Amino acid sequence: MTHPNTAWGIDSVVVVADEPEAAAADLARAFGTQPERAADGAITVPVGNSAAGNSITYLTQDALRARYPDGAAEPPPGPAMIWVKVDDLDAAERWLRESGVALYPTDDGLVVPAREACGVMLGLRAAARPARATQPAPLPE
Repeated sequence: MTHPNTAWGIDSVVVVADEPEAAAADLARAFGTQPERAADGAITVPVGNSAAGNSITYLTQDALRARYPDGAAEPPPGPAMIWVKVDDLDAAERWLRESGVALYPTDDGLVVPAREACGVMLGLRAAARPARATQPAPLPE
């Protein structure tokens, strides 16, 4: 599947939680990973295939607004943002702007405000696609 914005996969999800540490601890236990704490109190838990770098970040509503002042909605606790991997960030930005979608740059990539994306912010960041796994050789008969 190809898309004009060059998106090819989900990178991470940002979740608003009243108690980010408790939510992250539960998920980290389930995945057997070590949570990472950011200076703003957000806690990121690596999930899934570690080579893919996927993660879920938990933070408070205040921390979300501080990180993304131009894009954060006022969601109740739950998913607030999805980061998507793209092949070409410039092509993604061009296509979105030509389509009339508001967005703004951040240190992490591009952000489409929640008001433009069905109430959940959409982040786009450039990422190299992983090498495809080769198919195992057939077993001898």
